[in-house]
Amino acid sequence: MFLGPRPMSLPAGAGVVSTRDATGTRQTGPVPTVRVTAADDHLARITGSNPVMGVAELVWNSLDAESSVVSVDVITNAMDSVDEVVITDDGHGFSTAEAESLFDHVGGSWKRKQPNRRTLNQRRMLHGDKGEGRWRSFSIGDRTVWESITSSGDGNRLVTVSIAAARLDQFEWRGPDPTERPVGTRVTVSAGSRRPSRLLRDDTADLLCAVFAVYLKAYPDAEVSYRGNRLEPDQLILSSVEIPLDLPEEFGEATLTVLEWVKPIERGLYLCDAEGATLHVIEPGIHAPAFDFTAYISWDGFRTHESLLLMADWESEEIGPVLDAARQALRTHFRQRRDEQRRDVVQQWKEEAVYPYSSDPDTAVQQANQAIFNYVAVSAEHALNSISDPTAKRFSLNAIKVAVEADPSSLELVMKEVLALPVEKLDEFREILERTSLASVIAAVKTVTDRLEFLAGLETLIFDPTVAVETLERAHLHRILENEPWLFGEELALHVSDRSLTSLLEAHLQALGRDDLVANQVLDEKGRHRRIDFMFGRALELNRNRREHLVVEIKRPQVVLGRQEVSQIEDYAQAVATDARFDKTTTDWDFVVVSRELDSYASGRANQKGRPHGLISQPDDSNLRIWAWTWGEIVEECKHRLKFVRNQLEFDPTGDQAVAYLRSSYPDFLPDRLARHRGEKAETDGRTPTGDP
Repeated sequence: MFLGPRPMSLPAGAGVVSTRDATGTRQTGPVPTVRVTAADDHLARITGSNPVMGVAELVWNSLDAESSVVSVDVITNAMDSVDEVVITDDGHGFSTAEAESLFDHVGGSWKRKQPNRRTLNQRRMLHGDKGEGRWRSFSIGDRTVWESITSSGDGNRLVTVSIAAARLDQFEWRGPDPTERPVGTRVTVSAGSRRPSRLLRDDTADLLCAVFAVYLKAYPDAEVSYRGNRLEPDQLILSSVEIPLDLPEEFGEATLTVLEWVKPIERGLYLCDAEGATLHVIEPGIHAPAFDFTAYISWDGFRTHESLLLMADWESEEIGPVLDAARQALRTHFRQRRDEQRRDVVQQWKEEAVYPYSSDPDTAVQQANQAIFNYVAVSAEHALNSISDPTAKRFSLNAIKVAVEADPSSLELVMKEVLALPVEKLDEFREILERTSLASVIAAVKTVTDRLEFLAGLETLIFDPTVAVETLERAHLHRILENEPWLFGEELALHVSDRSLTSLLEAHLQALGRDDLVANQVLDEKGRHRRIDFMFGRALELNRNRREHLVVEIKRPQVVLGRQEVSQIEDYAQAVATDARFDKTTTDWDFVVVSRELDSYASGRANQKGRPHGLISQPDDSNLRIWAWTWGEIVEECKHRLKFVRNQLEFDPTGDQAVAYLRSSYPDFLPDRLARHRGEKAETDGRTPTGDP
């Protein structure tokens, strides 16, 4: 299907809608409906799945319109979930004629025609030029309305454009209408079914601060605020350093900017053009314990190869060498920073007269011992420096010295000695090692890192547009998820996988410790045999006489969850509810259908006033509940459960690590694009699966 711009005739369609004019008076009349020239899958791809980056794209549009002040407000409802997101700016806005050219096709942005890639009045460098950013708002919600006001010879004029997620391929517009409102644009995104809870987190403003840090430092006349708080990078930046990257001559020049922050901010490696405008963000892919940082690669090539950035972690030959050079520079930089910190801490201890070495080492053995001591002691810097008594601190450092010199290869001995010090804040690790072995601690850490890599891999399967089109329900997702029951809740055990409702009953009775003979099959209300994807179960922690069963029906990424899928899970629940052989007194039943996206019907059922988000129904307030969840909600919940340990480990798996984990753990259950090694060319490229085997 042709994706480029085409001549447009107005109106391509018309509908009668109710609107408000510039004074707020409700009016009813014909509003032109215009079809957008782009393939449906292309529009779906560029909407994205990250609401914070969706907000960022709308702010970039405001800054490209030369706004001096941009404000982002998040409006919540009575249930404290996101209802609307409103972005307001004082930029130059767009007229009716400009609206037609802005929205009738994807690509061919007006920004491409600007000389030297500068804004309309040459004040700043432009961020985008692909004509796609306005559709990123649908990572936030289901409907977006632009109200843009421009100045004309006889007063200000208002143009209104609206697009709904259900019909991304068309938009409605009206205007120009006279208005007293000042020049600028207001974008209102109605959350609808998406409910982007990520926007309510305390660290969202900090993440946006990181996104715009380089730009706001370059253009101090631009002010951006989020939920009433101005983004002020300078107040959060601990240090800033620029590192020229060592690249082959054909790649030209590139610069790595590393910002360290005074507080934890979600790490990211930002891919920017030569002027510092962010085009994409990926994981840094390095380990740098004790540092809170973001990094920015400024390189013109990212603009040239912008179509490759969504798959940046696959390290194509066009951009891979730049990413490799940046990550190597980051590793070198933070090794140097850690050495600097170590020297500063040691010097502080020397000045306090608590450092256990009175002179420089004379032999290689002494030098090695002292180096190991410095490494171990500085690792416990925060705990040691919390000791106010110099005598206690000196004793603690001497204990570490003794441990290191006694057996520098024994990590467990060193850690036990470090944490056997007479200071309460240093007792925690010692107590852990008294309760369990170091091997158990390592095993627990491996479990967490494996889960984090799996979640990153699952996101690739579900949300990466080039992979998701190949991801099937039974051949891929089902075979993987039956080995990962923790995804739906801790302590869950798999009882049934891809079996009939009769098998569900048998597994249920077995879990209750009953040996009833199942003589008659379980059928739905229409007398049909039905198969379920999974049933998980567990005994409730606070009452071992009660059990919880979770019946899960999954859908592949390309399936939008709607009336048919909701009816399917309701049929399963009804079969259990009406069959007396299923215990509903001491067993809680939850039936869940999962897909990447909900349509308007499913969203309405999943967002009912007075009910938890996702709950479709609970017949007669029974122990039986029916839910509709998105994969994004499940992944976000799992990440939240692992957040504390992840932060302590400072482990953020890269796309490469995630794919490597999937290949190692599930080599036979991956789509072709992930199963083959990077760089290999498969004959199936471009194939779109039509269904599951």
